[in-house]
Amino acid sequence: MMTVCSLSLVSCSSDDDDDDGGDVAPAAFEAYAAKYQIADAGAAFSSVEFTESGNYIMVSNDLPTTGAKSLSSLAAKKSPAHMMFGNLLRKAATRSESVYSPILYGKYTVDADGTYVLAGYGKVKVVEDGAGNAYSLEFMPSSGASFTYTASKQNRDLDSENTNRLCRTWNTASFQIVAKINGKVLLDVTASTMGELIKKLQKWAESNDEEFDPSDWEYLDIANPEQVVFTKTGTYMVKYSNSELAVSTWRWVNDSETMLQYSWENDFEDSYLNGFASVSYKGSQLVITETDKEEEDGESYEMSMVYYFNEVK
Repeated sequence: MMTVCSLSLVSCSSDDDDDDGGDVAPAAFEAYAAKYQIADAGAAFSSVEFTESGNYIMVSNDLPTTGAKSLSSLAAKKSPAHMMFGNLLRKAATRSESVYSPILYGKYTVDADGTYVLAGYGKVKVVEDGAGNAYSLEFMPSSGASFTYTASKQNRDLDSENTNRLCRTWNTASFQIVAKINGKVLLDVTASTMGELIKKLQKWAESNDEEFDPSDWEYLDIANPEQVVFTKTGTYMVKYSNSELAVSTWRWVNDSETMLQYSWENDFEDSYLNGFASVSYKGSQLVITETDKEEEDGESYEMSMVYYFNEVK
């Protein structure tokens, strides 16, 4: 069974009583949501995004990046580190690139004159050129001098009922892993944090795996993904319990908009750091499911993981 786990510890399926949760109110800051790509050479920020739920995401060009943890050889396999929240850790083990983007993140409000007030930073005023082709962004930090950059506004191409419902800020509520062989459930584990989930899996492996090796689990002490953000510009961001942040890209991949693709390298066509996940709802909760299936010697193996989220109001 641990062979199955090491090959396919990715996502999970929800049970059959899911529903659509009824009507969903527009996100609180829908009218102010926008993303600006900064054009100036040498600018402190490469982009600034104001999300539908009232968060700002500023990707910096000059903040130091955070070093990655070293991982064991299992990182090269599909494992708990090969998921929507863990691909960056797997990346750290196999490549020398920086793992986490330098990002400023927090809540924003909007003044009467339309100026964005960024908690923990200061203010940003957006001025349009009149033709809607270019913008100037005046940054007014709480400490230090103001400065202005030229920017272009990214289209919010992802716009539909399903997109409107997904594009919000969500807190993680729980995690679940289900393993099946030939359709029979052999493992079904639920926990409130990723660390708790991994401990339960390790305990199960100690009792059920004849080749159990505790060293295979050493690298799995990872920060818990506490919050995720989806936006209509295709931004997908994760905030971890150690306050580190990571930005990915997402898009719909089916007409019914129930399956999305994400890419940690912003390259949907040619990257091993891509993945697919189904999107559903259980009452007011968002349910994101990743599943890996394999066939070998006439046996079918399936390992699934489900993430449950509550909307941040």
